[in-house]
Amino acid sequence: MVILGIIIISGKTLGSVFKITLPLKKDLGTVYAEEVEPEFVMNEPLELSILLVEDNKTNQLLAKTRLERWKCTVDIANNGIEGVKKVQKKMYDLILMDIQMPVMDGYEASKIIKNDISKKAGQIPIIAMTAYATNADIKRAKDSGMDDYIFKPFKPKELYNILEKYGKPSKERNLRDANSKQEDAETTAEKKHIDLKFLVEETQGESSILILLIESFLKDLEEFFVVVDKEFKHKNWPALYEATHKIKPSITMFGISKMGPIIHDLTQKFREEKNLEDAETLLNSCKEIFKHVNEELLIELKSLKNE
Repeated sequence: MVILGIIIISGKTLGSVFKITLPLKKDLGTVYAEEVEPEFVMNEPLELSILLVEDNKTNQLLAKTRLERWKCTVDIANNGIEGVKKVQKKMYDLILMDIQMPVMDGYEASKIIKNDISKKAGQIPIIAMTAYATNADIKRAKDSGMDDYIFKPFKPKELYNILEKYGKPSKERNLRDANSKQEDAETTAEKKHIDLKFLVEETQGESSILILLIESFLKDLEEFFVVVDKEFKHKNWPALYEATHKIKPSITMFGISKMGPIIHDLTQKFREEKNLEDAETLLNSCKEIFKHVNEELLIELKSLKNE
């Protein structure tokens, strides 16, 4: 209800005052308030551990600043290889992965994280980041193991929603896993098939020497398995003994702990030409381990060559 006062002035003489009452169904302020969409509230801390894999420094700063407002801890990787290495050393609640990057792109990095590091690492949600994407790009991201995607530049509401959707379940799972010492031990065992500590100390971290050693070792391993396949068919035990005996020191130097005992056992069997009934099974185990070793050493090579 509105009351209007009207004063009529005639010349110098003050006139009369009239009051008019107009009935209104709703207050105008109320109508306006109902038409405005309520602001999206993003005050609840997410407290997630996030790996941001992004090569653009400006984008890194903007994303890190925004994520830290939601009480997230953020590690940054400048390319796919750095991202893979960080996941090998640490578990995250969620990974924000740029698709187009130098050295190793987001597609390849996601494949490695999802399939080749450990069972736990494979469960980390990976969100693809892109400025634009076709349906083919989105399909390729999903095929690489990425769980979802978000467009850059981020809209705060969209980013918050996707972090809450994928990050919280992962965080809860990680907290449950942290309470199990046995699972932690298994994760440590799954992390790597190689340990280059000895070689790094011996070469004093000289990248050029490490590159030569890794390339030479990969060539030796390939030749070793060629010899093994050929000579095992002919049951040429002396040749197999020579091959396993020759490769054994390199297996030790590269810290391939899962393969070391197997090679040692095979060397004994081939030298004595006894207890050979499980030799083929043991050789197949070495081949499976070699697949992981080869992948990890190729990642190390790329990293060393780009230092």
